[in-house]
Amino acid sequence: MTGVQTCALPISEGSNNWVLAPGRTAAGKALLANDPHLDLENPAVWFLAHLDAVTDGEGTMNVAGATFPGIPGVPIGRNPHVAWGNTTAYYDVADVYVETLNAAGDAVLFDGDGDGTLEEVPIVRKEVTFARADGEAITATLEGVPHHGPIVGKNPGERTAVTVRWTGHEATDELTAFLRLSRATSVAEAREALRIFGVGAQNFLLVDTAGHIGWWPRANVPRRPWASFDQANPIDPAGGSLPPWLPLPGDGSAEWAGYLSDEELPQIWDPASGVIATANQPMTAALDDGDPTNDGIPVLQSGAAHGFRMQRIADLLAAGGDAHTPETMHAIQADTHSLPGEAVVPAVLAAADAAGDLDEAAQRMVARLRAWAFTCPTGLAGTAPDAPGVEDPVETREAVGCTAFHYLLPKIYAHAFGDEAAQIGMGVSHHFLRTLVLSLHADTMPVPFDPHVFWDDVTTPEEE
Repeated sequence: MTGVQTCALPISEGSNNWVLAPGRTAAGKALLANDPHLDLENPAVWFLAHLDAVTDGEGTMNVAGATFPGIPGVPIGRNPHVAWGNTTAYYDVADVYVETLNAAGDAVLFDGDGDGTLEEVPIVRKEVTFARADGEAITATLEGVPHHGPIVGKNPGERTAVTVRWTGHEATDELTAFLRLSRATSVAEAREALRIFGVGAQNFLLVDTAGHIGWWPRANVPRRPWASFDQANPIDPAGGSLPPWLPLPGDGSAEWAGYLSDEELPQIWDPASGVIATANQPMTAALDDGDPTNDGIPVLQSGAAHGFRMQRIADLLAAGGDAHTPETMHAIQADTHSLPGEAVVPAVLAAADAAGDLDEAAQRMVARLRAWAFTCPTGLAGTAPDAPGVEDPVETREAVGCTAFHYLLPKIYAHAFGDEAAQIGMGVSHHFLRTLVLSLHADTMPVPFDPHVFWDDVTTPEEE
């Protein structure tokens, strides 16, 4: 299934999927919906394909769905027995190392045996020639550290280099995983097929004709023994436990110890609720308090979505009870209700009312936001950007209100977080949304920080 982005947000991407067990559907058959979102590109990323070696042949593959050009398999799709969908699973599968160079600058110092002795490991160099569009060739020398990865920065004067270790630098076999998935006859077989899926973590949702459902965000996730995941023993650099979100020493004291086992990864199989959904949200509760290491969960995550899309999906699935149909699934995919709007606009209106004297432009903005019912239709009578506006005044009002909100939101980010972001050399973006909502609702939501700090200008420490 495809559709528009559930729960309108000021971003251009963000995938959703969910699966319902037979007991949650009107027909007593399991249903799966998958709605992947990427930036609009030409040529497109996804293509529909049907690979059939069974109907008119003697093969074993009959699979249809969405795929990438050149892949002899289907990342999102179905066969006669099993269907599968996926969204991005934000595991943290890379680490940054600060290497110490030898005097000549052609090797790094590394304790590979763990005996405390630093030895020189030669840097690997390779010349690569790139052809520019104008036909001119450019030759560059790429450098890497064998046990960590490519050198992305180097300071010979200080005898340091920065490397990045990523699971994708190692050989894996996702193609075989997809080929086995294409031939699976049950969720159990699909699960076995995914055991060798190593890089490009996805929230795999699975369903079969027998009514079994499952969720497994399968990937190679590093085991980091130098990071404490013990509730009773928090991160303590002095005690040898390092924070995994910062650059690490390249001397051998912060190495991976293989990968987490399949059993240690998040997963759900045939839950009593009869529903599983994902929307790029955190896969465990380890990020709820801002510290991913104090819950006894060794699965590090990064870049996860705010959770508004996931909440909206959960609300709509709950509202449908046990009578869901393909039509209700489509309706959820086409939903444009904005939970962020619900969370932010009342605070904006309260601030505007308290301010009192507003100029004409501000008054128009307030009027549009006050009239908005938090849905985001296009307001156009068609799909083309230059299509005429609709004649329905309610849809027009909603389109205008949604536009006003998304125009105002980055300005709020800049006002609340711009001074803090500038001090650390970064810009503001939609990634600040959850922090903004928490700071506006600190009286009703538990927050791990003083929510008032963001509304103070850090460049004026002498003022409150």
